[in-house]
Amino acid sequence: MFIWLRSFAFYIWHYLSMGVLGVVFIPALFLPQKASIAAARSWAKATRFGLRFFCGVQTEIRGIENMPDGACLIASKHQSTYDILMPFIYAKNPAFVLKRELFFYPILGWYGWRADMIPIDRGGYVKTLKKMLGRAKEESQRGRQILIFPEGTRQIPGATPDYKSGVYAMYKELNEPCIPVALNTGTIWPRGSFMRRPGKLVFDILPAIEAGLPRKEFMQRLQDNIEPASNALLQEQHSIPSKLDEAKKEAQA
Repeated sequence: MFIWLRSFAFYIWHYLSMGVLGVVFIPALFLPQKASIAAARSWAKATRFGLRFFCGVQTEIRGIENMPDGACLIASKHQSTYDILMPFIYAKNPAFVLKRELFFYPILGWYGWRADMIPIDRGGYVKTLKKMLGRAKEESQRGRQILIFPEGTRQIPGATPDYKSGVYAMYKELNEPCIPVALNTGTIWPRGSFMRRPGKLVFDILPAIEAGLPRKEFMQRLQDNIEPASNALLQEQHSIPSKLDEAKKEAQA
């Protein structure tokens, strides 16, 4: 019951802070793009504080020295909504793909549009993919860090990896180093779960994979970097077997 109350308090904080900061930072919508990135970074930091204060969840970023200030491709494991917020803290000026309909949402859409995020219509297939890659290239040439989730959607911790070909298409188009990111967020903030139990969430920024590799070699190296590191982070969690079982049951419910 106590865990439920703490989780409920966190959710109030999470969405209330989004609303309050969204209003406070409205002037940023009329300023250069980086002002909207600063607004998103403030919400990410508020969420991180809320997790620690209400739920006893710590957040650790490792390997920050591996993250360049300039252009690169960030290829991150994806287990939680939190994975979308934290790049605003560990990257200087990130850009990532958002479903086009999200740009019509109040607050979220305003800042996504003004921060020059990359819209995609998931029903557009080849034409949409080319347009998305073109936009990503434009943002990369401005020195931004382009974020992609190689598996496309959130995965259960410990699930068999399912890397999509889109990550290579992005890697080839940008022709920039790829920074793999391992994490364990699904053990505490899994998809479809309300409860937030105490623990430590870790984002491990791994050494860069150089640009220009052929498809097969790149895909293999990316998976060989991210998966063992993510699995090692899962093992760090206290009482990890029970947490993984709970996360899997909640995600499959």
